Amino acid sequence: MVLAVIEIIGAIIALADAFTADEIKIGAILVGVGGLLSAVLYFYFGRSVRDGMSKIDILANFVMVNGLIYIIGGVFGLVNDIGSGIVSIIIGIIIVLIGKRINDNSQDTFDKIIWIVLLVLFILGALGSIIAIFGVFNGDILTILMNVLVTVSSLVVAVFMLLLLFDADVKKQMGM
Repeated sequence: MVLAVIEIIGAIIALADAFTADEIKIGAILVGVGGLLSAVLYFYFGRSVRDGMSKIDILANFVMVNGLIYIIGGVFGLVNDIGSGIVSIIIGIIIVLIGKRINDNSQDTFDKIIWIVLLVLFILGALGSIIAIFGVFNGDILTILMNVLVTVSSLVVAVFMLLLLFDADVKKQMGM
């Protein structure tokens, strides 16, 4: 939930910047609104995890939330770049479908492939956060603080999801 709150603050700052610029930019406003919606999704996901959810449901919902965020980013990004917006929407739909497949109570080869792909993605996410830590010290103090918080929170989420993948119940439900 910390990451969600940080993302909400960042989206609000981005929106404020879009409105206080010399010229109001519709594209920047739409990207800010998309970022705000994505952050709210993360927040509600975090609340549902805190309120209690099975481990496999946490994994499946995390994947689906990320797919929805791709879709939102694609829809709001269409203003700036139609091609990349459409690609983001398609990737988001695929990710949501994979998220739905995770906890469908079947254990087959596709579940094993999903498990391996998620393992690679979460490792890359953790490594990306570790590498990003070295690049967060640019800008004013507020920017640096936000960057550090987002990077550390992203690292914690990636490590948490990695550990969740290795949980015995999750591995069993995914046929590993």
